[in-house]
Amino acid sequence: MDSPPTKPPRGVKTTKETSGLLMSVIRTLSATETNEQRDREKAKLDNEFKLCDRRLDDLVQKHEGDLTQVMTIFSTLSQQVTESREKIQKIKKNLQACKTLLHCKRDDLKKLWIEGLEYKYMLQLLEEIEKMHEIPIKVQTHLSKKEYLHATKLLVEAANLGKDNLEGIEGIKELKTDIEQKKEELHLILLNELKQQIYIKTSQHVLSLSRQSSQKEGGLNSQFRRSNEFRMSSRRNISRRIFQDTPVKFQGKFDEFDIEEDLFVLSQENDPSHFVAILVKCLALLDRVPYAVDILKSDMKSELLNIAQRTTIFINDFKNYRDDGEQNKLSLLVEFMQTLFEQFRQVAHAHSLLLRCFQRAITAHKIDVKLYDMHMYWTQVQFVIQNLLHDYLDIQNSTVDVQPNDHFTDDLENLSSYFSRRKQQPKKTSLFKFDDSSSALTMNSNLKETKQDKILVCTPDINNILHIFIPLMCFVEDIEESMGLPHGSKCTLHQFLSGYVTNTFLKRKHTETKAAIEEVTHTKDAWKATVLLDVTVDYKPLLVSVVTVEKTVTQWQAILQALPMYGEHIVKYACDALKEFRDTCHAAYRGIVQPHTEDRRICSAAWLKDDDISRFLKCSI
Repeated sequence: MDSPPTKPPRGVKTTKETSGLLMSVIRTLSATETNEQRDREKAKLDNEFKLCDRRLDDLVQKHEGDLTQVMTIFSTLSQQVTESREKIQKIKKNLQACKTLLHCKRDDLKKLWIEGLEYKYMLQLLEEIEKMHEIPIKVQTHLSKKEYLHATKLLVEAANLGKDNLEGIEGIKELKTDIEQKKEELHLILLNELKQQIYIKTSQHVLSLSRQSSQKEGGLNSQFRRSNEFRMSSRRNISRRIFQDTPVKFQGKFDEFDIEEDLFVLSQENDPSHFVAILVKCLALLDRVPYAVDILKSDMKSELLNIAQRTTIFINDFKNYRDDGEQNKLSLLVEFMQTLFEQFRQVAHAHSLLLRCFQRAITAHKIDVKLYDMHMYWTQVQFVIQNLLHDYLDIQNSTVDVQPNDHFTDDLENLSSYFSRRKQQPKKTSLFKFDDSSSALTMNSNLKETKQDKILVCTPDINNILHIFIPLMCFVEDIEESMGLPHGSKCTLHQFLSGYVTNTFLKRKHTETKAAIEEVTHTKDAWKATVLLDVTVDYKPLLVSVVTVEKTVTQWQAILQALPMYGEHIVKYACDALKEFRDTCHAAYRGIVQPHTEDRRICSAAWLKDDDISRFLKCSI
């Protein structure tokens, strides 16, 4: 059996043998003249037809299975194509109907779409309003735990939310007003907390350490006996600062102020340095840094004065456990000064940290504000100390007849004018009096309270400088070092102390010494009154004037130990007093032994027997 026909390769055209054969048969039949030729051709065609028929039958029989499979697949595909055509026709009809319907309901659909958007926006607004209603409660919860950063972020977020989306809604005007009021209250709370951390917490920390050390040592001021102990004690608590040297680990670059608040700690104030940074961050978020800086600068002096007042009350509490002797009161004054100086050092360290936080916040949030510096702080500290010295040294009464130095005259005059007592005006007769009116009674009560508020740890006295000068100068050295003054430059407090000691205290003591010597040497029995200081047999009685001079010299020695920086002035004043006493004694002796100028060589025989008088005569001659 012949092989089945194969598909010709693509691009090759098959010859149409059937048509050619048919035309050849037609030409042959038309060209033959006899029937015999036609019969032969017919027989030939019949044979070839039968041959083809047999071949076709063989091929059909041979490929019957394939044909059946092909026909089945073809019928299936034909049916699917028919069904798909029907579906496509149906879809076309449906789409056409939808197009017609949409065209008819276009306005209704547009209206529904717009309503859907409105409902979506309204739901969003309702969610935001609900969040805003929850914010006051959340803020109050955070404030109760002193979680100020979270409370600030909530208020700032609520304010921005109400400004952007809820501006025209009438129903939340009261809520927005409440949130703005919360913001105003919060920045005042933050500022108060900042003052608490900078001034009150630090001072309480020093006072608690002072109380503990006093209880352990059995009394106040037991460590303040020598000058080197003053210096050591003034730096004793520096290692126990409430603000650590490496306070806050800021995240990010310098132009970023990223600091986080931990909600899982027991108290936010356990780390004071981090807490101060949190407060500054909150003020920056509320845009209240310029206001806070202005308040801190304006209240710095009053806060330092409050520290001095609290320290005074603290020191006075110990008077109940001690005697009321003069020495104990002076020890209280020294303890007061030392404790106050340590508090000022701690507050200075806190201000240094605060300025670093402010500088970071200003850079990160691009705030236009001029910060204060530590020079301003130490200036206020010096003012407060000078104010205290005016009280404890009784400068108002001791500087009446003594003029200060030229280099600090202006400062002292300003300070004196600020704290000096007002001169009483001459009384004027008035036709009407309002002493019993409500305003007059209120004014009188306020004046009484002002006078009673000023309490001291000891009696004001010019001699108090002898006990507090060394710790004062130690603290002055710290101030000058902190201010970075050039070599040879002195701070205002240093100039004030130098002027007071040289022009007020030492001159006052010199005047008192001269007055005491003059009093004892010009009395009626100045050269007869004696006193026996020692009861031994060999000890001779001494003149009262000599004993008085010896006491004044001893006083000058004590002054020299207390004011070692002014030894030259002290020795000069002591020598002047001794020289004046020597001249007075010499003149008195000559008046006794040589009453007449022409009789200088005649001496009393009884006086010449005395060894001391003979030696004095030899020295004078």
